Amino acid sequence: MSRLLQLQSQMQTESIDLVALGPGAHLRWLTGMHPHGDERPLLLCVTPKDAAFLMPVLEADSAGRHTDIPFFTWSDEDGPGAAFAQLLQAVGATQAGSIAVDETMRADFAGLVQDALPQADRQFGASTVGALRLRKDAREFEALKKVALIGDDAMRRAWSDMRVGMAER
Repeated sequence: MSRLLQLQSQMQTESIDLVALGPGAHLRWLTGMHPHGDERPLLLCVTPKDAAFLMPVLEADSAGRHTDIPFFTWSDEDGPGAAFAQLLQAVGATQAGSIAVDETMRADFAGLVQDALPQADRQFGASTVGALRLRKDAREFEALKKVALIGDDAMRRAWSDMRVGMAER
């Protein structure tokens, strides 16, 4: 099951209507994308049945090569408000009663979400994306194991080299 489907299932379990993620670790984990994070609002909005990006037009070409999730683009001249309203309409979240925002996103990005959905109960993403990131699949477990073994080997070699160096004194 894809990570997006896992998140949507977790959202149903937790009765979360919308998850909003900004550029950062959660977005990278979920999509594999690492878009440039600056002052322009860039959000992935996920509902239990849909997902879409609020994407600055300046980022759309490069980001579009990495995903098939739809974009609602906006320019500096227009601002993100209208595009975000269209996104919420498209994913069926205009009346979201419970939202989870990425705790690492910029405050002004979170404010955009909260201002658009003033009726919604708000929480951070710990019960959704955060909970999923704690669980490791077999591939992730093997990668962690490999990194740990490399670290163990490096430490053994370092201690061995130190002992040899001390014995030579």
